Amino acid sequence: MPNGGVLKHIEVADYIRERISSGQYPVGHVIPGQREMAATLGVSRPSLARAIEELTKDGVVECKPSVGTIVRRKPLERMLVAYLVGDLSDLIDPFHSEVIREVERLLRDTGSALIVSHGADIERVLAMGASRAVVSGGLARKIGTVPVPCVYVGIGKKGENLVQADNQAGMRLVYDHLKSLGHRVLGYVGPQGEEGSDIRFDCLQQVMSGAGQEMRDGWAAWLDINDDARCSAQIDRLLARRPSPTAIVCHNDWTAIRVMHVLAQKGIPVPGAMSVTGYDDLLISRSLAISLTTVRFPIDKAAQKAIEILFDSKQRTPVVETLPAELVVRESTARVG
Repeated sequence: MPNGGVLKHIEVADYIRERISSGQYPVGHVIPGQREMAATLGVSRPSLARAIEELTKDGVVECKPSVGTIVRRKPLERMLVAYLVGDLSDLIDPFHSEVIREVERLLRDTGSALIVSHGADIERVLAMGASRAVVSGGLARKIGTVPVPCVYVGIGKKGENLVQADNQAGMRLVYDHLKSLGHRVLGYVGPQGEEGSDIRFDCLQQVMSGAGQEMRDGWAAWLDINDDARCSAQIDRLLARRPSPTAIVCHNDWTAIRVMHVLAQKGIPVPGAMSVTGYDDLLISRSLAISLTTVRFPIDKAAQKAIEILFDSKQRTPVVETLPAELVVRESTARVG
C-alpha cells in the first residue's frame, strides 16, 4: 500500500475506480461497505467517505440508504487534452471558441481538462501532461504525426481520426439554393493559405460541373483576413471579373462576415446587390445586422464525437465521422434583380 498502508482519499477513489473498470465491482452491484473497505485498505472512515463522495459527484456510484454504494457506470479515464491550432491568432475565428467551449464542457463531466496551444508547441504540451489532442483541421498539412491519440475536426489527414462536415452535400445545398434565386455567376472566397487545397472549393466546383457549369478562373479569392487593405483589394479583383458574380460562396462563416464587412465599406448592399453564404452556422452568424445564410456544422455533436473517439480505449483503427449538412436560409441571400 502507498504511504505505508495509509491511502489518501484520492488514492482510495482511484483504487475503487480501478476495480470498477476491471469488473471486480460490476455495474449495478453494491461495493463492500465502508467499514469493511476501510479495514481492508487500512484507511480512516473519513478518507473513505471523501473518496465515495468524489465518485458520487462523477456519477460513478450512487449511495442509497439501507442499500449501500451502488456502481452506476464505469469511470472514464482522466486526462489532460490539448486543443491545437495553427496559430494563436487563429482564435479570432469564433469557430475555435465554440469548439473549445463544447470540448471543455464535455471534459469537465469526466474530471478531465483542456489546454489550448499552438500546434508547433506539441512537445511542450506533451511535457505538461497532455495525453490526447483535438486538432484544428487547419493543421492537417502543417504538422507531422501527433505522438498521442488525436482527432482532427473539420479537415484531417489520411490515417488519422476525423470528425468532418459533409462538404459535398453542403455545397450542393448552397448551389441549389442560389440557383433557385436566379444566381448564375458565383464567386468563391476562402481564407489565405487554402489555395490549391480548399476542400469546400473543390466540392463546389464538382457540384457546378455536375450541373453543367464551371467556376471560371479569377472568380475565386483567398483573403488575408487580418489585413483590411489586402482584403479590400482582393474583393475588388473578384468584383472586377466579367460577368460579375451576383453571389459569393464563402469557405466558412468567419470569412463570410469579413466579406460582408468589406462589401458594406464599398457601398455594396447585401443581399440587394450581392448575396453571401457561409459555412458552420456560428452563433455570431445568427445575430448580425444582416443574418447569414449558411450550412450548419453541428459543433456540439462534433465535439461529442471527438471526445468519444479520444476516450474509446478499444479503438484500433482510425475513425472518420461525417456529420450531415443542413442549409440555414437567412437574410444574406435574395433573388437576383
